Order: sequence, then C-alpha cells, then structure tokens
Amino acid sequence: VSSAIQTQFSNLIDGTTAFTSIDVNGGSVTGITDLAVADGGTGTSTGSITGTGALTFTAGGTDQNVTLTPSGTGYTLLNGNVGIGTTDPGAYKLNVNGGGLKVSGQITAGSDSNVITTAAGLVDGSKLDFATPKLVLQAEYPTAVLKADGTSNNGILTASNTGSTTWMNYYNWQSSQAALNDYDIIVRLTLPPDFASWQTNALVIDYCTQTIAAADNKLEVFLYVEGQSGDTLNATLSGASAKVSSVAATWTTATISATELTNALPAGTDWNSANTTAVLILRPSSMSSNYVRIGDVELNYNR
Repeated sequence: VSSAIQTQFSNLIDGTTAFTSIDVNGGSVTGITDLAVADGGTGTSTGSITGTGALTFTAGGTDQNVTLTPSGTGYTLLNGNVGIGTTDPGAYKLNVNGGGLKVSGQITAGSDSNVITTAAGLVDGSKLDFATPKLVLQAEYPTAVLKADGTSNNGILTASNTGSTTWMNYYNWQSSQAALNDYDIIVRLTLPPDFASWQTNALVIDYCTQTIAAADNKLEVFLYVEGQSGDTLNATLSGASAKVSSVAATWTTATISATELTNALPAGTDWNSANTTAVLILRPSSMSSNYVRIGDVELNYNR
C-alpha cells in the first residue's frame, strides 16, 4: 500500500481528514472506535446503534429476510409494546393485526387470574384459564336449559348475584310446597380438544342451601355421557348426592373426583376423552320455601 494511502488512513483515524465515503472490499479497517451511521444515529464500540430519530431496517434484493440472532444462550429482547401488521400496538405488549397467531408450544399465564375470555369458540362460551386448565361455567350457563322432570316440580327458579362478597352469579330454587319439589338445570358439555385427563378434583360446583337438612333442601347431580350405553342416566354422582351446606345459608362446594368420572361410573360411560359430550343435570330440591342456590361449575383437567 502506498505511503500516501497509509497517511490518509492515519489521518482518518486521527480525525484530521474527512471522507464522504469509503469502500472497503475485503480485509478490515482497525483503529476506529465509533463508526457513525449516516442519518440514523451513532455506532458504538459494543456494536450498539443509538438513533437520533426512528430507525428503519430494510432488506434489499427480492424476498430477503431480516434476522436477529443472539449468541450462545443470549436472548432477543424487544422493549416496549410490539406491533405486527400495525404501526400502533396501543396498550398491548403484543398486537397482531391482519393474520393469525400460531404457537406450537405451551402458553402460560402469570397467575390464575390471567385468563382469556371469549364471546364464542369454546363449548361453554365462558372462559379458558391457561395457568390452571379449567372451564368455568357461570350462571346463567350458556349451554343450559331448564326442564321439569314431570313429578313434583312446583316452585320458582330465578337467577341473581351474591353481591360485593364474591359477585358470583347463581340460580335460586324455592318451593313453598309441604314436600320436596325439584327442577332440572341441564347443561351440555363437550371436553376441549386439548383435554388429556382429569385433575384430581375434576368437577367442582358452588352451592348453598338455606338449612343443613336434606329433608328441607338439597342439591343432586346426575350425568349422561352422549353415545355411550344408550345414554342411560347414571346414578346420582356420589360426590354430589343430596348435598347441603354444612353451615346454614353458607356457600360451599360439591367436588366430583376424577376417579368417579373415569372408573366409577357404570361400565361404558366414562367421560375422559377429548371432544366427548356429556349432559350434566343439576337438580335442586326445596320445600317450605327453603332455597337452594347453584353458582359456578368448574371443570379441571390436564392437557
């Protein structure tokens, strides 16, 4: 290399000579601490680029990618809110517009309170909790109908809310008759496609009776499994047979175990496979205006 060119590069490094452009074909240039980025900011010795305004990276050529690759076990970090297909992600940490979102792995929420609520798309129309897989039915249940079984069905069935204690919706059944009268709340449920097995406490039902005596008021739960054993009605589920509050007029839960939904039902009527449908019958019984109240129904399962 000529001494003139060497002198020019030496002056460049010292900052005494300015060039509008330099083309380097092969080899390397050393001795420059910071390399400026024209019209976009400054480069640093650690490889960072700090803009004086918005930064735009655009690939050249045809159908070329822009790739960000960390080294070793490093991360690709995106601060602030991220928009895909939108220039304004708003308050969302990730805002995807104009296309679908595909996740091949597991989605984990930060806590049990982080849920996705859908207007449609789930069999029960309510909410799907990613932190602890479960379906939660909240009165009045989206897939429920009301039906008299034909005998002793006199009474009043209404819906209300517990108020500021829990704000839970519930059904309220009361009969003024001198003997127990009942009414059926019938719910069709289809297990989701990602269902693998039941959690130990598979079915949990919130309920409340005015007295602690089954002779005054009680809740019973029955189950049909569609397409199995001629859809014969199972005997009352033992986990929810003649249920009453342990303390009068106090909310409690009836829990039906995974064993009962898989092994303890009559032969051929197990309910433990994805996309299978069952009919859950909640039957409150009341006399002398003692109420029975039924709130949330939770289905707890594993993926």
